[in-house]
Amino acid sequence: LTQAKVTLQIETAEHTQVKVYNAPAVTSGVYVAKPIFPSAGEWNVYVEVHRNGEVGARTIPFNVPESAAP
Repeated sequence: LTQAKVTLQIETAEHTQVKVYNAPAVTSGVYVAKPIFPSAGEWNVYVEVHRNGEVGARTIPFNVPESAAP
């Protein structure tokens, strides 16, 4: 998908510690965001795509292991 505006939002399963990251295009149709998860545990990753007046979104559960936490 080219010429889109993509954002990635992370939040805990309790809907706290919400942070939004822009995901700029790095090549044609490829977007990258670099979230920093402040703690281990269950997180929701929400990706939203805007293009030509249309919006698509998806939420994915993600577990940050204790060994990966800052």
